Amino acid sequence: MTRSLVAAAACGASLLFAAACATPGGITRTDSRIDSLRTANVALEMERSRLADSLAAIDYVVSGDADRDIWRLKNENAKLTYDLQSCREGGEVMARLLVDELFEPASA
Repeated sequence: MTRSLVAAAACGASLLFAAACATPGGITRTDSRIDSLRTANVALEMERSRLADSLAAIDYVVSGDADRDIWRLKNENAKLTYDLQSCREGGEVMARLLVDELFEPASA
């Protein structure tokens, strides 16, 4: 008795499915539903990506990496500014030593 009930239910379900697929409007509605779900999926993926970028930026600031990078860039900027001013003023003059002066015996 139970097997025949299950078989009848399965047969009825397959007939309903076949009837739904046979209607011409059913396929169009399914395709439009799939397209709208794909569009919603793309929108949600873009939102997730934007939020992930925001969280990464917050983590960058909170971890102190932003402060270290700013400090490093300020130091590099100061060094380049000094080098530029030095070049404008004629550069740095290095003392010239003769080789004989370098190897003179030390006087005590």
